[in-house]
Amino acid sequence: MNIKFLLFILSYISITLAATLTCNKVKKQICSSCNNDNFQCKTDGNGNIYSLLINNQYFSSGIPENIFSITSLKDFNNSNNNNNNNNNNNNNNNNNNNNKSDNSNNNNNNNNSNDINDKIPSIPQKIVNLKNLRRLDLRTNKLTIIPKDIGKLSNLKYLKLSNNDINSLPSSIGNLKALINLYLTNCKLTSIPTSIGNLSNLESLLLKKNKLTSIPNEIGNLKKIKRIVNNNCINKLPSELVGKSYVSFENNNIKGYCHSCDELKNQLCPSCNSDDFECAVNSSDEIYHVYLLNDKISSIPETIGNLINLKRLDIRENNIESLPNNFGNLSKLKYLKLSDNPLTTFPSLILNLESLLYLYLTNCKLRSIPKEIQNLTNLQKLLLGYNYLSNIPNEIGNLKNLNELVLDYNCLLKVPNTIDKKKVSEICKNCDSSVFTCKMNSKNKIYSLKIIRQKYSKKVPSIIGIILTLEKLIIQNSSVRYTDLVNNLTNLLKLDLSNNRIVIIPEFDRPSNLEVLSLANNLFDSVPAGLKQLSKLKSLDLSNNMLSSFPYIEKLSNLEVLLMAGNKFDNVPSGLEQLNKLKSLDLSSNSLTSFPGLEKLSNLQELILSNNKFENIPPEIMQLKELKLVDLRNNENITSIPSEYENSGIEILIDQYKSTSFNTKSVDVESIKHNNNILNRDIISITGSSESFSFIKNDDDYPKREFNGHTIFNLDVT
Repeated sequence: MNIKFLLFILSYISITLAATLTCNKVKKQICSSCNNDNFQCKTDGNGNIYSLLINNQYFSSGIPENIFSITSLKDFNNSNNNNNNNNNNNNNNNNNNNNKSDNSNNNNNNNNSNDINDKIPSIPQKIVNLKNLRRLDLRTNKLTIIPKDIGKLSNLKYLKLSNNDINSLPSSIGNLKALINLYLTNCKLTSIPTSIGNLSNLESLLLKKNKLTSIPNEIGNLKKIKRIVNNNCINKLPSELVGKSYVSFENNNIKGYCHSCDELKNQLCPSCNSDDFECAVNSSDEIYHVYLLNDKISSIPETIGNLINLKRLDIRENNIESLPNNFGNLSKLKYLKLSDNPLTTFPSLILNLESLLYLYLTNCKLRSIPKEIQNLTNLQKLLLGYNYLSNIPNEIGNLKNLNELVLDYNCLLKVPNTIDKKKVSEICKNCDSSVFTCKMNSKNKIYSLKIIRQKYSKKVPSIIGIILTLEKLIIQNSSVRYTDLVNNLTNLLKLDLSNNRIVIIPEFDRPSNLEVLSLANNLFDSVPAGLKQLSKLKSLDLSNNMLSSFPYIEKLSNLEVLLMAGNKFDNVPSGLEQLNKLKSLDLSSNSLTSFPGLEKLSNLQELILSNNKFENIPPEIMQLKELKLVDLRNNENITSIPSEYENSGIEILIDQYKSTSFNTKSVDVESIKHNNNILNRDIISITGSSESFSFIKNDDDYPKREFNGHTIFNLDVT
């Protein structure tokens, strides 16, 4: 039999069978209970079925086989959505619907919620039999995969697959050269194949509510495209689409608008929990508030600049060093909180945010503020505390709406007089030099910082730990309980944390340049082993704590001044006798009875042992050629001084009222400093001459004692 004749016969049989399928037969076979709203069937002049709509009917086993024998079919709609009832009456050549929204987005499936599992799960391979198919609508089903054979439907012009579970498209979709409309809204797509650029007749492409982070550059090859709708978090738009009027991002006309807070969270901080990340949308489903805290991110993606409706952004306490280039697009932003980030320089992009009301830049390592800050004309609150600012531009006085400016704990030489101090509150609480002193060198580097009488909540502010140029740090009377910053400050020469509430001494875990350390009047009862790292230490004050031992003390071999009055020592710490550079030693107000090895402290000039339990004057003091003063007052059993000490040249104090040099009631002024039993209100008068006493205090330097003859003032005590 001739092959051509055989093909003719088969084609004739197929057409004949198709012609025998009437709309009534199809309805009886597929959905006999359908009403006219849910079933619409149309035939041409020859009785061939060319349009079939089966709406809101669910086929759990897939599209009925009978349909694939209707080879004349051009329009097949099995979208499960009540809004589509009458949309296809004039679909053959009518493109008016191209400019309407994808109605299936509404997801009105409530009437059939019990049958949701009966939606079409897949597209059979037999779909290729429908070679005349021009319109295929399978919206709101349960499709997960699109077969690659769909690319064989060469006459297909309208393909609507929105509201399914499709996460990828076959590359063969690029073979649908006749395609005009492609609807893929809400399909969980993570990518688009590059072959989409081959759809040379495509005019409308809907990609809303997917999980796309990029669009292939090939989409720019679509010469007939009139409409692209997308609201995914696109990092970068192909250059061919930038600025095109047909590119629509919902009602916002922006590049890459992030539709949901979940999508934004996945981009900013996928590991964040609900305590760290907060996001809010308005009634138009637009993100207007983002909160992200607690050291979670080090950079902000470019997509943040696409949230043009954003009004509040709080990203404090992270590791952000700069802002993305399109940050200035956030023209509606009113509240911006960037505190506790290492920005170092003022982000110039902020100066474009003319709607800004509140700006928080506390503790950001800022060294200067640009004069263009005056551009933020609506600014009401500006927080710039705990930075490295040495001056503030006069132009800040032009912010007429400003009512709160915080400049605390900078190194300001002065506050601009252009600021209306009657109107602007909380300018600088610490600018009183008696409680805060900050010094900078010629290179604008902070080298000295003094803070007193502040109410810190347990810990030293973290900003101090990043001032790596610090040489002197004094924080007194500020309720500090602990600090872990000292190891960062490798240039530190002096550290004074006296009169706080420290319960654990900072752990020094590396060699240090520290020369002066004062931890007097705190609450600790032990000395960490790491303290032995301080090999360059010359002066150490641990007075008035609760120490009973001091291991490794011999490692501090360069000590010249050691003050440990008012502790709980029963014995002199072992190894102390090895500190042969020691010049001044105060062990008063402990429970000592003896001092073994005292004679080895050959450079000792001052020895304070008052308020202990000595029964006699240690005879070893006669071997100390440099010794000038010994204070043994308030040791009950020492009531007199043996004659052998009379010509020793050593000033010996044996009780509160007697000394070897004076018969009047006299005390050493330096001993007053270490004797907590003597209060200012007890003092009636102090007499003495400047020739007999010298006490030098140089600004915030550690007090230095100098002996010039006698160091005794006449002091009357009631």
